[in-house]
Amino acid sequence: MRTIKSLCRAACAMFSALAACSTWADATWNAAISGDWRTPANWVDSVEPSSSGMTYINLAGAAYTVTLGSGVDVTTKGLTISGKTSSAYQTKLNISDTKLISDGAKSSISYGAVKVGSGAELEFKNAAGATLGAGGKIEVDGGAFVMTNGVTAALAVDSSTWVNGGNPTFSVKSGNAYFKGSSTIVSVSKYGLFHMAGGKAEMIDTSANHNATLFYTTGNNNATTNFLMSGNSELLFSNGGSLYLGWGVSEFTGNAKLTIEGSTKNYFFLTPYYSDSNKKLTVNVSDNAKISARSLTCFEFGKADLRTTGTRGEFNISGGDIEIGYSAMLGAGIGKYDVKLTGGRIDFPRYGVRIGTVPYNPQNATAANANDLANTTTVTVAGGTFACTAVDSHNASPKKEVWGFIVGAGLVGRTYAHLMNGWVDGRVNLQTGGTITNGCALKM
Repeated sequence: MRTIKSLCRAACAMFSALAACSTWADATWNAAISGDWRTPANWVDSVEPSSSGMTYINLAGAAYTVTLGSGVDVTTKGLTISGKTSSAYQTKLNISDTKLISDGAKSSISYGAVKVGSGAELEFKNAAGATLGAGGKIEVDGGAFVMTNGVTAALAVDSSTWVNGGNPTFSVKSGNAYFKGSSTIVSVSKYGLFHMAGGKAEMIDTSANHNATLFYTTGNNNATTNFLMSGNSELLFSNGGSLYLGWGVSEFTGNAKLTIEGSTKNYFFLTPYYSDSNKKLTVNVSDNAKISARSLTCFEFGKADLRTTGTRGEFNISGGDIEIGYSAMLGAGIGKYDVKLTGGRIDFPRYGVRIGTVPYNPQNATAANANDLANTTTVTVAGGTFACTAVDSHNASPKKEVWGFIVGAGLVGRTYAHLMNGWVDGRVNLQTGGTITNGCALKM
């Protein structure tokens, strides 16, 4: 009969073996030199990536490139890439003509870059998400990037540190990017760039509330571009969702096209609200860029809240075609907001637009700041067309347009519990070359 001691020894041996197997399942790049992913000798102990372990390409030596070319698809539990901390994008993984799947664990890319080339696909699934940290990049150039999830997944393009050579960046030059489920692209810190120069990105919200799809970006300072669509790029929210553009610079140029559609819970916010006080947001629309958001639940330039003060916003339209759905507000919140139209067209085809909006009372408002709510919004039309066409209505039957242009609200009293006392100052300047049209009226 085996003694208790011998049984314990056997159990310990078995546990050690299992631990060793778990460790051996992880694959680690062998040396900080360029090489082929599919060559076993390029991995420590010739252990190649597999679905049973993590994959690490994380040697901080000189710049090097790992190449994953045509062959059978590769599945790994998670992917970690990092390199020299002094420069961005130095450790590179180039994928072409094959599929790489990260399935089950969170992936992380910092001080390194992944290029998804022609015929390739990179998929993150069944995990809380993936992080593009300092000096990290995912570049889709001819291939496809796919993120799927069960409940919540986030691609966090986020860093509090600037790295020589570039921001943490998610880039689509050509090809496709698909975010399926309650997906989120997040940049919540000082640095981070979402950049489309071509191709198509689609947010496909399969959740029940159609409200979890979110792009949320911030910038480090007034000159940092954090969201950029150019060329023939297209960004589509196909089944409801939200686009938040925070402080910093956001641009729509070239033939870029943004479309937000769906039956419920569609939001488009241009606001420095999700940041510190005294920050500035700049949004530039030019060339032939098109923003189509007729079915929005809410559009805000600024944010009707008091949690940040002294914020500023510039909405510069020199070209392009913009359509904004009902419940549209220009200059919501505490601060100074300027809309400058020198070309192109912006249209509010449903209810119209409020210019200078009632400040709201958040939970943390106090009597001390109740009367310090100066909010100035100025719309200057020096070219192009500023329109309310009222060609359709949120109320199908009978057709009833509630308002067209509301400019300012004067002194706001606390008629309702959620409002604060304070001035809401709205101004419209029509200059030579500009056009304002109002087709909105009460219709029964």
